[in-house]
Amino acid sequence: MSNSFDHVSLSSYRPALLTLIAVLGLVAAAPAQWQDDKLTASDAATSDFFGGAVSISGDTALVGALGDGQRTGSVYVWLRDAAGNWTEQVKLTAKDAAAGDRFGAAVSLSGDTALIGADGDKDAGLFTGAAYVFVRDVLGRWTQQAKLTASDAALGELFGGAVSLSGDTALVGANGEQAGSAGAVYVFVRDGNGNWSEQAKLTADDGLALDRFGYSLSLD
Repeated sequence: MSNSFDHVSLSSYRPALLTLIAVLGLVAAAPAQWQDDKLTASDAATSDFFGGAVSISGDTALVGALGDGQRTGSVYVWLRDAAGNWTEQVKLTAKDAAAGDRFGAAVSLSGDTALIGADGDKDAGLFTGAAYVFVRDVLGRWTQQAKLTASDAALGELFGGAVSLSGDTALVGANGEQAGSAGAVYVFVRDGNGNWSEQAKLTADDGLALDRFGYSLSLD
C-alpha cells in the first residue's frame, strides 16, 4: 500500500519551509521582554527596603521604602516623560513621622491621590497602624490630606498593612485585628470637600484566629 506523499516532491514545500524558518528566526532573535528602566532612590541606604511596596497609575509610580530612617519609612514618587524616561519627583513622609512607623509598608495610587499604609504607627499602642492620604495639585505638588485610623483602633492591629484605592473609596487592611489576628478591612470614603470618613468594617463570616483577613487587598 503506497503513501500519498510518496509521489510528491519535497521541492514543492520549499517556499513554505523557508518562510517558516524565517519566522522562527525572527522569534528567536526577539528579546523576551523589554526593561524600561531601573528605579533606585537618590538617597538609597542599607535596609531601606525600597521597592517593598509599589503602585502605578498612568505615568506616575509610587515606591515604598518602609525601612528608611530607622523604619520611619518613606515613599518616592517617580514620573515618566514623553520619551519614556523616569525621574524621581519627590519623597513623601508623614507629618507626624516617628521611628518604627513603617510608612510605605503598603501603597496605592489612583490618579492624583495616593494612599500609604504605616502599619507600625503607635497612636493607640504598638503596631496599631494608620494610613495616610496625599493629593497632588495642578502644579504637581503633593500634600498630606488626611490620616486614617480605625474607629476601634487597638494594640497590634497592623492597620495599614495593606491598602487599595479607587477614586474616592479606600480599603485599609488590619490583619492583626480581633482576638487571635482574625483580621478586618475598613472602608473609607471621601466627600466633595476632601474629608474622609469610615463607612464600614468588613470581616469574614467564618473568621477564625490567625486567618489574617485583610492581609492583601484590591479595589475596583
